[in-house]
Formats: sequence, C-alpha cells, structure tokens
Amino acid sequence: MAVAAVREPQVAAAARLRRHWGWARLRACRAVADRVLLLAADHCHALTSLLVYDGGSSEALHRFIQQRAAGLHTLDLRLPLDLHNDHLLAIGAEPVHDGVDPTHNLAALRLQSCVLITGDGLRSLARTATGAGIKELALVSCDVVEREPGLLTFLSQSMRRLRRLDLSYNETLSDKVIGAMLSSCRNLIDIRLRGCRGLTGASLVSLLRHCGQTLEILDISRCPSIAVGNVEFFVQRATRLNHMIIEESAISEELKAIAQKKGMKIGSLLPYEGPF
Repeated sequence: MAVAAVREPQVAAAARLRRHWGWARLRACRAVADRVLLLAADHCHALTSLLVYDGGSSEALHRFIQQRAAGLHTLDLRLPLDLHNDHLLAIGAEPVHDGVDPTHNLAALRLQSCVLITGDGLRSLARTATGAGIKELALVSCDVVEREPGLLTFLSQSMRRLRRLDLSYNETLSDKVIGAMLSSCRNLIDIRLRGCRGLTGASLVSLLRHCGQTLEILDISRCPSIAVGNVEFFVQRATRLNHMIIEESAISEELKAIAQKKGMKIGSLLPYEGPF
C-alpha cells in the first residue's frame, strides 16, 4: 500500500484491506501516517516492508516497531525529528512467540537524515541478533557517522552478514574512517559513497585491498576529490565490478576502454538493487 498526501476517507477505505498488506509506503502524509501505522501495528500480520518519509509521530512508530518489527524484511525511514534511540532498541528487541525460538527477519535497514539517533543507539542495535543479521544498511546523510569516527568500524565488526552499504551524503567522511571500516567488512558487494566529498583516491585503494574480489557495484558520483586516475586503477583491478556510478563528465576515454573490455556498465544511472 502506498500513501502520499491522502485524505482520511481514503485511509478508511485502505483499512478494509489491511490484513493483506505486504508492504506500506508513507510519503509526506503526516496527517494520516499515525493512523496508518497504528492500523498496521494491530492488523498487518503479513507486512514485510515499511517505508516512512517525513510523517508519523514518534509514539505511533514505536508501537508499530514493537508489534511488527519481528516480521519485517525491510525498514526504510527518513524521519529527521521522529526517530530516536528508543526505536533502534525496539527494532533489536527479542520478539516473543509463546515459547518458540524468536526469528530475526530484518535484512535491510535504511535510515536517512535521522539526526537524533546516536552512536550508542546504533551500537546497541548491532549487538543484538537482529542487528547481526542485517545484510543491507544505509546511513544516508546521518551526521552520527561523521560525529563518531569509530562507529562504522564497530558496525562492520558486529554486522558480519553485511553485503550492501550506503553512506551517501556524509560530506566529511574521511579516507581513514573508510579504511578502518573496510578492514572489518570484507564481503561487500555494493557500496554507495555518493556525495561523500571528503573522500580521495585513498578510499579506492582501501576498497581494492579489502573488497576488490567481491565488490560488484560502486557509487562514487559527486566525490570531486577522487581523481580519474584512481578510478581507472580501481576499475582495472576490481575483479567482479560490473557497475560503477559516476558523473558522465568524469568518465575518461581510458575508463571507457577498460569498462568496454571488461563488459562493465559505467554512468550516472543507478541499477535497481532492492531498497537501495
């Protein structure tokens, strides 16, 4: 179910189908988001995917997470003022199933512009069985990544199943932080660094050293400090790379030739890869 700027009667109509919802997307619909979240918490036993952008109160989201997070595969949140550490703790809490061993289904967690969460909240989540099972993590424009240099290393050490990572638009992220993180995160197949303007070719060297034999997709668009020579060197030696996202203006003739020889895609368009 997708909801964007809808009216109350439309929510009532959608509610009649709530038991069949497998996914819900709430975009810019703060007026009705709370009601949808509460309906989903109480009735949507089949729900496996939730996206909430700029809507819903902290309380309604917390109730939804407490009651339905255990069944979710994907959770995608852009809530600058409504997401707190308490929500992260609720995501990681052990579900109760009448004596049956709990299951941990969450595979993809995407957080964008969530300025009120802290490193302690993310570390607490990473320590749980739910956090350890996450395969896809996005911390897009989340300043906690820049405030706490050791956070990414801790997360990579704790989330051993991590395969896809999106750190886009953390503008002051440094090569040193990326290198330290990658030393504990050697199985990435997809990393997005779009808009990380502080990164240089040193980050590509770290990527090549630690993930050069696994990485398939790399986004380094809007990273002006990464020289074209560094990009050419990386593309030449990354054995499984099949898609690089980079501005057309940064694609040299040499890079085109390397990509053509290896059967790679290069350009400014992102492939569709799940929640990323």
